[in-house]
Amino acid sequence: MRGFLYLSGYNAICETLHMDAAPGRRSIGNAEACGNSLAKASRNAHADVDQFLLAARQYLSTAGAKTCKVTCHDGRYQEYDLGFRVKRHENFLYVTEARQETRLAPGMRIVAVGMNRIDFLLKDMGADVVWGRGTDREDWDLAMRMFDDIDVFPGDGHVMRLDLRRYPVETPDPEFTTRVQDGAVVMRIDDLSQADKVAQTVSEAAAALAEQGAGKLVLDLRHCAGTADPASYLALLPLLVDAEIDAMQVMDDVELFTVYSKNNATALIADIDRVRPALDEAGLSMADELCADIQAKADEVLARKRTTHVMAERLRMAELPEVLPSPFTDERVTPDANAPRLACILLDSDTGEGAERLAQAVMGMERVRLVGRATKGWVDYANYLTSELEGIACSFTYPISRTKANHDGEGFERTGLPLDVHVPFTPEECTRDTILEAALKLET
Repeated sequence: MRGFLYLSGYNAICETLHMDAAPGRRSIGNAEACGNSLAKASRNAHADVDQFLLAARQYLSTAGAKTCKVTCHDGRYQEYDLGFRVKRHENFLYVTEARQETRLAPGMRIVAVGMNRIDFLLKDMGADVVWGRGTDREDWDLAMRMFDDIDVFPGDGHVMRLDLRRYPVETPDPEFTTRVQDGAVVMRIDDLSQADKVAQTVSEAAAALAEQGAGKLVLDLRHCAGTADPASYLALLPLLVDAEIDAMQVMDDVELFTVYSKNNATALIADIDRVRPALDEAGLSMADELCADIQAKADEVLARKRTTHVMAERLRMAELPEVLPSPFTDERVTPDANAPRLACILLDSDTGEGAERLAQAVMGMERVRLVGRATKGWVDYANYLTSELEGIACSFTYPISRTKANHDGEGFERTGLPLDVHVPFTPEECTRDTILEAALKLET
C-alpha cells in the first residue's frame, strides 16, 4: 500500500508542476521515463522513499524545474551525501571537494560513472545534469546517485573502481570573514539572512578598506545560499552604490505573473487562515480582504480558462499580473567614505536567491564587476508554496510567480546573471581559487 502512496505522490508532483507552478522557460519533462522504476517497484510492493526522491528529483531536473524542491520529513529517513563534489572539464569529471569520502582527493579525475564514459552520459542524460546553457550549472550529484560506482584515475597510472557510499549530510556553519590579499579586501558572506553578522563583517571590511586606501573590494557570495534580510542589503549597499540614492531605486518593485489556479488559491487562503488566531480585529479585517481578493482572482482565471480547450493557452491564462513590492520604503543609501574604487562580486552556481538579487540590483553600478560563473536564475521566481504529499511524510515546494521578463521570454533562468568576467572551470581550480585570482587581477 505504501508503495502506491509513493507513486501517487510522484504523480501529484508531476501534476502540480504542470498545472500550478509558475511555468517559466522549461520543458514538460519526461514524467513516464523518470517514474518507470518507481512504478515497477510500487507494483511489486518494493517502493521506498529513496526511489521516490530519486524519481521526483530526476523528473524535476528533466523539466528544468530546479527552483522546485522535494523534501522528506520522515524522522526515520536521513538524506545522504556522496561525500564529494565534482565539476566537468571536457570529457572528465574532476573532484573539487572531498569531504567525508576519504578515498578521493581534490584533483582526481573520474573517467566513468556506472561504467559509462562521461561524454556518453552527458549525451544520454543531458537534461539531468545541465541547467541552461554551458557547463557552469551542471549538477552531477543527481546523475551519480543513479549508479553504484565510479572509475577514478588518481594519477598513478591505473584506474580504480570505487563503490559510491552514503554519508550523513553535513551543513557547515556559514562564514563571515574579512581579510586582505594582494592589496584587496576580501569579504566572504555565506548567509544574508543573518543581518547582524553581515553588518559586523561590512564594518570590518570598511575599516580594512580605509587602511588599504579604498582600492579594491572582493565580495565573495559563491557560498551564500538562501534568502536575505533586507537589513543585510542596507548594510552592503554603501560599499557598492556610485552615489547617494533611494534604496527603492536600487531594488525596485518587480512586475510578476502569478498562477491563480484553484489549488494555489486554496493553499494561499489556508495559509492565511492558519494565522487568524493571532490576529487582532484590524488584522482579521485585512485577512478577509486578502482572502476575498485571492478567491476573486481564482474565479477570474477559471472564467478565462473556459474560453478555450487548448491546454497551452489555458495554462497561460492562469497567470495574472501583479507586483512584488520592494523590500524598502523611504530608506536612503549613501556611499561609504571608504567605498572601494572597484567592487568585484564573486558568483557561482551555488549562489542563492538572496545573493543573486543583490548582484542583480547592483550589476549596473560603475564600481561593480560580476566575476565567476553563471548563477541559477532564482531572481526570475517568487512566492513559493509547499504542498504536503499524502501518506508519505514528504512535501513539494514550488514557485507560483515569475517575473514579467521571464514571462516575456527573457530573464535569467536559462543563462544566469550576465558576468563581466567569466571564469570557466579548469582542473587547476581543484587546488587553486581561480575565480578569486581573476578578481584580484582586475585593475582598479
